[in-house]
Amino acid sequence: MNTRREARERALQLLYQLEIQRDDPEGQIIRYLDHVTFAPKGEPDRWEADEYPTELGRKVSQRDKDFIAEIVNYVTAHKIELDELYKVHLKGWKLERIPIVDQCIMRLAVYEITERPDIPFSVSVNEAVLLAKKYADDKSRSYINAILGKMKSVACEKTADKKKSVDQSTENRQVEPAEEEKIGE
Repeated sequence: MNTRREARERALQLLYQLEIQRDDPEGQIIRYLDHVTFAPKGEPDRWEADEYPTELGRKVSQRDKDFIAEIVNYVTAHKIELDELYKVHLKGWKLERIPIVDQCIMRLAVYEITERPDIPFSVSVNEAVLLAKKYADDKSRSYINAILGKMKSVACEKTADKKKSVDQSTENRQVEPAEEEKIGE
């Protein structure tokens, strides 16, 4: 199992924890990241977060901790906006009826789809389906896949907007003369 996948799973676990236990989210994030580990080598399918003490798990690199924190911080700060983006594709469902873990999976995937153009759309959807396979039921896995599949146009739109924004900021940026040139004037 790759560490990015494991980091995504730990982010999901923390997002779920924050939904259930809403007091002191900043403290929870800090404590979680201080103690997070990955599965011992050779046991990724059987391993669950609470089954092994920290010393038996593999250490999580700072890069992976940063990835977990980035996901969790963005998703918690933009939960309503992320929900709005996928909610339009819920046919015959109300957001309130969707299990919390499924909402967390969707938010995580929508975050990646809309904010991380470096992660291919298909990877974000596939990873969400794998998380649903592990943490949700078959029905959830199916509708998560279907809803995220409908978000391809949103992903393309967001990527184009980000590229356009970068291009415009580059065009509008005024170049200052070098310090040596200023001194010589």
